This record gives sequence, structure tokens and C-alpha cells, in this order.
Amino acid sequence: MNSLKARLKDALPYLGYVGFFVTAFFFAYLTFPYDRLRDYVVAQANSQQQEPGKRRELRIGEMSLRPLLGVKLEDVEVRRFDNAGDSDPSVMRADMLKVSASAWSLLFGNVSYDFEGEVGEGSFEGSYEQDGDEVHISVEFDEVDLATAGIGSALGFPLEGKLSGEAELTLPAFLSDLNNGQPHAPQGCRTQ
Repeated sequence: MNSLKARLKDALPYLGYVGFFVTAFFFAYLTFPYDRLRDYVVAQANSQQQEPGKRRELRIGEMSLRPLLGVKLEDVEVRRFDNAGDSDPSVMRADMLKVSASAWSLLFGNVSYDFEGEVGEGSFEGSYEQDGDEVHISVEFDEVDLATAGIGSALGFPLEGKLSGEAELTLPAFLSDLNNGQPHAPQGCRTQ
């Protein structure tokens, strides 16, 4: 019985440290200023305009962190105004979007994200991986309402219906950014 008390006495400080750090982490998680982080992300995204004469505007309703390098966004909208006085922007939206980065890839200098989202009654999930000279994007759609998502307005023509299926795209890394908002695929680009 004495040996049990002695072991418990030796372990008590370590249990106290673990309890303190768990409590501190939980308190920090509950009190984290998600609204300020959301406002910062929106301000940074909106300040980086790529095309002269055209303006993008990101809106995020709510933001929260997910375990390990992840974030959950709700009521996400990207509005694109083609002219300075345009009052009818194209709008792409998602009711919920979860994005998680791969810590392992980041350690080795690569970029890898997994994402999933909901649009209306539909959903999508996929991954984005940049490894050296290639970017690989894989997305699976399940009953995504094209009109609700606003994909047609972003492309410049109306789209209606529901999208289900899979898409995989492999691009050279230098094409992963859009060229003035217009995707281009010169020789050497392959789709799968």
C-alpha cells in the first residue's frame, strides 16, 4: 500500500501539469477571438485584387478552428464585380466550408489541403496538392445545386441543375494561379 502512495505522490506533479495544460488549452480554444481572425482573413483577401478594374469581395459569416491546422467557415460568399460601378456582381457561395492543411506536407515544403463543403442540399469534398512541378486537384460533387452555388454567374452564363460526379485536374504548378481570372491550359497540361 505504501508503494502505491509513493508512486502516486511521485506522479501527482505530472498529473497536475497535464491537467493544467488541458484546462489552459480548452480555455484558449473557447475564448479564441474567431471574429477578429475572420475579419483579418477577409481584409487580407479583399486587399489582394488581381485584375485592374475588377474587384472581388470575400464574405464569411462565422469562422471556427478545427483540430490541428483546420478551419470551418460558414456562409461563405465570393462576389466579383466586373466594373467599378457594377451593382449586380457574380456571386459564388457555400453554406459551410471546412479546410484542413496537412502538417506532414508542410514539413517537407509541399502544400496539401483537404476540403469539404455544403451548398444548399448538396455537398462536395476534395483535395489540393502542390508537389514540386505539379498541382493536383481532386473534387467529388454530390447533388450540388449549380444555381445556389453561383458557378454559372462566375462563368458568365446561367447554369441550373444539380452536379454529381468526380473531377480530377493536374496542372503544372505555374498554372495553378489564374491568368487575370481566365484559366488557360497550354500544351503540356493534362487532365485525368
